[in-house]
Amino acid sequence: DRRQRQMCIRDSDTVFDAEGLYVIPGLVDVHIHGARGHDFSDGNSKGLAEIAQYLHSCGVTSFCPTSMTLPEEQLTAAFATINDVPDAAGYAHIAGIHMEGPYLSPEKKGAQKASYLHAPDAAMFRRLSAASGNKIRIITIAPELPGSDAFIREFKDTVAISLGHSTASYEIAENAFAAGANHVTHLFNAMTDALEALAAHNYGQAETLLRQAQLWAEERYLE
Repeated sequence: DRRQRQMCIRDSDTVFDAEGLYVIPGLVDVHIHGARGHDFSDGNSKGLAEIAQYLHSCGVTSFCPTSMTLPEEQLTAAFATINDVPDAAGYAHIAGIHMEGPYLSPEKKGAQKASYLHAPDAAMFRRLSAASGNKIRIITIAPELPGSDAFIREFKDTVAISLGHSTASYEIAENAFAAGANHVTHLFNAMTDALEALAAHNYGQAETLLRQAQLWAEERYLE
């Protein structure tokens, strides 16, 4: 009972009265572009700090600020801002960057700007990683683009490779996972699935993802 619990509390302990409330582990958001009128891709340190404060107030203890598809110079400026946000009480911890694009399919671009999309570029990725202090943790790519398999094999041990914004077939997605991909961005959204692939009498990329033994997946956005 309450009296017995109180007897176990030491004078040095901090006590929080959670009666009538729910206690859950801190939430982790691996795909968030912005909040409170700010976007990570704005390249504004103050704005990113306000995002971190807001997320902390919502129960998010760690997050990956997520970039949009933009020219390299804009991404460089945005990625550098994560080094300016306090890693302190009152702020959600920045676990690393989620780089969403520009290595995505024009046919499944969603809100990404088509003119900025292109095939995976290892040299560009290294430059952006350096700008962030080597804090890119997730990168979303379309595995059907030229050079994707080589890119996955080169960086699979340093960053989570996520498949998304893609027209990849079942076979292409399966090869990408064999090469080292281990994550999927907004499952069933902006990717092929069985309904889309019916004409070919085949499964789509989404079904390939669901067959993987070990896989991190984001849910489809609510519409």
